[in-house]
Amino acid sequence: MQVARFRRLSVAFCWEFVQNLPLVTGFLLAVNFWQDSKIVSIACLVLGSLIGAWAIYLTESRIVQEHREPPRVVVTNIVLMAVLMFLAVLYFSQSWPSWQTDLLLGLVIGFVLASAQSLAAGEKIGLRHCVALACAISLAMVGLRLFILPLPIWSGILILTSFLTLVITVWDYAD
Repeated sequence: MQVARFRRLSVAFCWEFVQNLPLVTGFLLAVNFWQDSKIVSIACLVLGSLIGAWAIYLTESRIVQEHREPPRVVVTNIVLMAVLMFLAVLYFSQSWPSWQTDLLLGLVIGFVLASAQSLAAGEKIGLRHCVALACAISLAMVGLRLFILPLPIWSGILILTSFLTLVITVWDYAD
């Protein structure tokens, strides 16, 4: 039984990683380019959102059998992820934020994104998915400030993607 559970979580982790990688890459590149070129930064956010939403659409059925994201969820993901990441880039470009506000903003972003995904799918808002995204994003924002931003960009992308994926996988798929 434990082997089957480990295999299921491993598969979920791998596909979640594929889904999260373009989003984290777009976001961290946007943070990195913000001071030099706002246009390049925004292009990274939009491209990351487009590829991330498309990856979710193509791979979600590998995690949850026979589940396919409806087109309105894909569009919601593209728009909302780009907007939320843009707001987070603006937030990180300010001098006043702290780890406490990182936690609070991450909780809000996670709940908004998960709620919007559920509503776009025509489903009840899933508390488990809201908690998964809220915890993952809030902790990732604190980690971003304290550990990730000082690292080389590609190391930060891999570490942050792995962390987000692990938290989401454990919350969303562990029974």
